[in-house]
Amino acid sequence: MARAASSADVSNTAVVLNVANGASITNDDVQAVVMPTDVALAAKKAKPLAMWLVPGQDIRVLGQTVEVVVPPTKIPPRYVDGSDVVNFQVTVVAGGKTGTWQTSAQAASVDGSARWVAVDTVVYPTKASRTADRALPKAARMTISGAPKPVAAQTMRLTTTSPTRTAARKARRFITPAECQAIKLSIFYQTVHFPVVVATKIVRPWAGIGSVYPTAGDHAWFTYTHQGGHGFESSFGVAVSVEPDIMSFHASGSSKVTNSAGYGYESPHATYAQAFRTQVEYRKMIVYASPAPPPFGNGTPFSCTRPYQTLWEPIQHLGNFMPVTGLKRPHWTHCAKEGRGTWWRARGNGYEWHNGGGVQIAGVIGFNVQSNHQYSDESRIAYKQRHTEWLCGNNARPLHAGKIMESTKEL
Repeated sequence: MARAASSADVSNTAVVLNVANGASITNDDVQAVVMPTDVALAAKKAKPLAMWLVPGQDIRVLGQTVEVVVPPTKIPPRYVDGSDVVNFQVTVVAGGKTGTWQTSAQAASVDGSARWVAVDTVVYPTKASRTADRALPKAARMTISGAPKPVAAQTMRLTTTSPTRTAARKARRFITPAECQAIKLSIFYQTVHFPVVVATKIVRPWAGIGSVYPTAGDHAWFTYTHQGGHGFESSFGVAVSVEPDIMSFHASGSSKVTNSAGYGYESPHATYAQAFRTQVEYRKMIVYASPAPPPFGNGTPFSCTRPYQTLWEPIQHLGNFMPVTGLKRPHWTHCAKEGRGTWWRARGNGYEWHNGGGVQIAGVIGFNVQSNHQYSDESRIAYKQRHTEWLCGNNARPLHAGKIMESTKEL
């Protein structure tokens, strides 16, 4: 039975954003919504689905810090995935600047109460929840293995709001006339007071998930084996455009993607450096706002050809892997001496693997977005050393480092 942990470590805080270059911010400058999960969109068969607006009393502004403190039990179940992960999007408009950030939080049972924990906290469903009909706990669905991690603070930069520019190309219709009319009627009869979202195009870029750098003829490799635990866990960048005519995208946080299906992969046991990629499905999300003032709407009459926002969001792993060679050897200095034998990095109690441009989606939006992958008992890298060598991490000692290289000497 997985042990519960102290509720002093976690709370109802789902998102913590530090606005790095904002003007004075008030609650009126902040909007937080829950983005529909892929499960919810699939149930709607790509029809428009309203995003859930986080009530103003569940948003707290402290200086340059924005916190979403909505209790997990308050989120409607249709917006939550099977692991009780919820995607939040926060928009700040202040001092002529704007910023949008998307992130994920996970609901779990802590001391018998539903709390938000970091998405890389390992949680397992309780027996009752495996057959539960609902997605989010009214009592306890997911229990924690080990100590829970509170939701980490993220940093968002505001950028100068660009004036609307007219596109040279003809405006496109992203939804059918019937769907457009349904949204207009909902707004007219005041049954929709918040943005609605439609899922459209899908692309499948490759994304980095790990790397190894052996030396001196030693071997290194990457392994993923599903053993019935939390599965394959990564988070990938989200891109957003708020200029509908020109589709000018910028990076906007990240979303978690998990896959616990029964598949596995082991890379070649090689003496040369390798990076490892998996294919990720990204979905284009078209968001249409109500005529409400910003940041809740766009302050103009509703138009089916002028969406309020366009996002590219990761939704799932495809289950295939690809090793990549020809890597430039790094120079990392957080080193520890390791004896002869096989050493591996597995548990997710340190830094995750990170690449700021790891998702190869530049051909679609003009730039690559970040890729992060969490180590676990099921997803690990290994070094097999014939002699005593040094292992060096990029941001910590090898035990907790996000990336690790092998060296014949201490650097």
